[in-house]
Amino acid sequence: MGVYRLSVSCVKCVWPLDSQHSNAYAECVRQGQPQDPSPAQVAQIKSRQGLELLEPPRLVAVYDGRLEVAFRLPLYGVSLLEIGPARAP
Repeated sequence: MGVYRLSVSCVKCVWPLDSQHSNAYAECVRQGQPQDPSPAQVAQIKSRQGLELLEPPRLVAVYDGRLEVAFRLPLYGVSLLEIGPARAP
């Protein structure tokens, strides 16, 4: 934990982990927990293993060194909030 000085704008990414995002176990349950999954089922389960972006990265404004971000966080969900410097085009 710390205090960080932010510039005028920065890039925000939200990586959720809940029943709908980034959750291979939930995908396996959705498929009925097959004992011998087909190659297509395995591929679908594996596709949910990594972090999935909630929305495309976007530029957000910073006011007086502060950033305010709002997004839905489902019950029993966590999200990784990634803030980085804005890149010049």
